Amino acid sequence: MPDSTPIPAGLHHLPTHGGRAVPIATARHTDGQPVFGRLDGPRLQACLAGRLCGICGTSLTNQPTVVVLARPIDVRYGVVAEPGAHPACAAYTRTACPMIAGHLATYRANPATRRRCQQPDCFCQTDDRQPGTDRRAGHGAHRWLEIRLDTRQYHTRAVARRAEDIGVLLTAQLMAAARRVRSISPPHITNDHDPALPILHTSLQAAIRMEMLTAAPASRAVQAQAARTVKQLTADQGDLLLCGGPSTSGRFVALARAAARAAYQPGGVTVLGMHLCRQAHPGCPNRDSPL
Repeated sequence: MPDSTPIPAGLHHLPTHGGRAVPIATARHTDGQPVFGRLDGPRLQACLAGRLCGICGTSLTNQPTVVVLARPIDVRYGVVAEPGAHPACAAYTRTACPMIAGHLATYRANPATRRRCQQPDCFCQTDDRQPGTDRRAGHGAHRWLEIRLDTRQYHTRAVARRAEDIGVLLTAQLMAAARRVRSISPPHITNDHDPALPILHTSLQAAIRMEMLTAAPASRAVQAQAARTVKQLTADQGDLLLCGGPSTSGRFVALARAAARAAYQPGGVTVLGMHLCRQAHPGCPNRDSPL
């Protein structure tokens, strides 16, 4: 379905596909058709090294502000693969990109089904990614954040030993100023395939046990409110707990406290796949060893 978002005058020089302007850093088949969601290596490096907008391809030094669109998981690695953009270009991307705009709930289930053109020298002919090898395949879409930087704060790495180290460099101070531009809908933990999840489980369970030892008895109303807090923290903010960054410790403590109280309610509570209850109950998976 063609995109109906008006293309700003500053992007009229770009090719279009499906009514959408094709960002300068987007990968293209040899026949010219874009692969939205995939970056072109040489174009990416040119944008990073030359401080060029990843959308329109012109210099970022001609305006005082650079906008970087990032996911919470980028915080863990301290680098965002997508180049920065002019504020107007970023505003267009926020509405035209179906992933950032929130129109897609999950990533493509099978990356291998991407279109392959008929040009023998195109990258798609040797793109050997198979189902399951793309860590995002089929998983929930990430939350997206917008970081507005003074041009002097915009630092990039165009060359690195590992491809994942190439991009815009982040700091905790910069992430603290991030603004959410895409929530998670439907609510889910976007990184349920993340290797950090077992570590979070272990540390969270220990923190909850400590809270249970020190927390004062709570009324049923408080327990019910705590259960709602658990749901909110593990759904809309689950990826932030996994990926780290500013305010993560506060979210972790709030979740442990809420879960400790919610575990006392009839039926207990489930937190990040862990069932917690103070007493065994019908259908309880912890029948032999409640908290």
